[in-house]
Amino acid sequence: MGTYFKLCNAAMFLSFLLVISKNSTTNAYL
Repeated sequence: MGTYFKLCNAAMFLSFLLVISKNSTTNAYL
C-alpha cells in the first residue's frame, strides 16, 4: 500500500511539472 501511494504521489508530481512546463512554453510563445 505504501509503495502504491508513493507511485501515485510521484505521478501527480510529474504531471504537475509537465503542466507547468507546458504553461511556461506557451507563455514564452505568447
